[in-house]
Amino acid sequence: MMIEIRHSYSFSQLGNRQNQEDNRCPDQDSIDGRQRYFAVCDGVGGNDYGEVASKTVCDTLDKELSRYELTENTFDDSDLSHVLNNVYDSLDRVSDSQSSDMGTTLALLVIHNGGAMLAHIGDSRIYQMRPSIGIVYRSEDHSLVNEMVKAEIITEEDAAHHPQRHVINRAISPATSGRERNAATVAHVKDIMENDVFLLCSDGVTDTIPDEELTEILLNRIPLKERMGRLARRCVDSDDNNTCIVVEISSAMMLPDDRQTTITQVSPQKSQSPSFLEKIMKWLK
Repeated sequence: MMIEIRHSYSFSQLGNRQNQEDNRCPDQDSIDGRQRYFAVCDGVGGNDYGEVASKTVCDTLDKELSRYELTENTFDDSDLSHVLNNVYDSLDRVSDSQSSDMGTTLALLVIHNGGAMLAHIGDSRIYQMRPSIGIVYRSEDHSLVNEMVKAEIITEEDAAHHPQRHVINRAISPATSGRERNAATVAHVKDIMENDVFLLCSDGVTDTIPDEELTEILLNRIPLKERMGRLARRCVDSDDNNTCIVVEISSAMMLPDDRQTTITQVSPQKSQSPSFLEKIMKWLK
């Protein structure tokens, strides 16, 4: 499968906050056309060092994913599991010297030789949009209100204004006090067409702009850079930090029978427990 990217743009804004807890990969407004992996992370609000957690995850993803030849090879669940394990390891190391009570969401897009992998943890969201159709795929938030919607306790309209709408039930956090490493929900997308748009964003964007307006802006026929400018202006005064990355596809060659999307849950590989000697050495430091 050959997938070509036409343009990729991004923005990251403070909104009405004093500090920036969002991070992105790559950390650029205009992204090199050879870039094949993209991530948005939102430091978990209310916890210490959310901005450290989101930066650590983005930096580690960049380091790990840069090792893959994505235009020539596929990127599968086992690859993601390995990468996630190293991401969690990096956060564990940072938490030793700073704060164990930190965390971040993750929205990740990897475009590879077999299609696109869309992975998320938390409520940072991923969309796939298509002209004349609209939203083809939208990730399901790992949040309290989304669980309530699925259980038919509240409606989607109620969820948009619910006082607990920012409570998430999955995040990337250090493995302290027996805390387990959360899995990512992953969409393997082979249904990709020319002019499709992928959007990754923090909740500062989705809390400000409803899906209908997001679709209207991003599927407009004006140049992608101008669409991003409109999106940034709409979000500039949001209540929260707002960050997004938009990737527009110029061509996708695949077999007709290949056009499908499947969903999996991918857990990080188990780390090896430290040996007795390693524990002693760490204590001596």
